[in-house]
Amino acid sequence: MERIKLPEDIRKHVRKISMLRLLRFLLLETLSFLLIYFLHERILEEFHIIAYMFFLVVTALAPVLITELPQKLLDRSWRGTVKAIHIKEKSAAYLFNSCSKPYKKLVIILTVETDKGRTIQVKAKEYGIGRSQGSADPNERSVQLHMNDFREGDAVYHFYGLSELFVIGGNRPMNVNCVVCGSENPKSADACHSCGHTLLHTSLKDHTSTRDGKAS
Repeated sequence: MERIKLPEDIRKHVRKISMLRLLRFLLLETLSFLLIYFLHERILEEFHIIAYMFFLVVTALAPVLITELPQKLLDRSWRGTVKAIHIKEKSAAYLFNSCSKPYKKLVIILTVETDKGRTIQVKAKEYGIGRSQGSADPNERSVQLHMNDFREGDAVYHFYGLSELFVIGGNRPMNVNCVVCGSENPKSADACHSCGHTLLHTSLKDHTSTRDGKAS
C-alpha cells in the first residue's frame, strides 16, 4: 500500500492543534493546582472526607478528560484495508422550535486490517446530529446516499493529529472529503472550500486514476 506524505499546510495544522492542546492542558493543570491549594482546607473542614477526596480526584482529572492529551499523545498514524462495513443505528434528538425531537442517526463503522496485521474498528462517518444543525430534520436522502461510500478492499489511512480518515477505493466518484474538517468537496478541487487546506487526493492523482472511485 502506497505511503502518503501530508502536505505542508496540513502538517502545520497538526503541529498547531497539538501545541494548543498542550497549552490548554498546562493552563487547566495550573487552575486545578490553584483550586486545590486554596480550597482544600475549606472543603476538608466543611464536608465529609469522601467529598474532599471526590473534589481532589475530579479537579486532578479534569484537565486530562477535557484535553484528551494522553490519548492524543498515544495516537499513531496507520494504514490498512477495509474488511467489513457495519451500519449502526442509534437514537438521537435535536432541537426544533425549542422542542426536542427524537430521530435515528446512522454511524458507519469500518473493520480495518492495518499494515501491521492488527484488526481494528473505526468510525468512518456519522449522519444525523452533525448534519441537522439543530434547526431542520436530518436529511434521510443524504444518509442513504452515503451508505455506499465505503467498500471492502478500500485503502484506509489515519494520520496522527487528524480525526478524519482518508479512504481510497470504490466510493462516490464525484466528491472528496477534507481530512482536516471533514467537509465534502468536488473532486476537481485542490483545496477544501470550508477550511482551505489541501485535499489529499491531489497528491495521488496518478494513483487514483488507475482505480475506480475516489479518494475520500
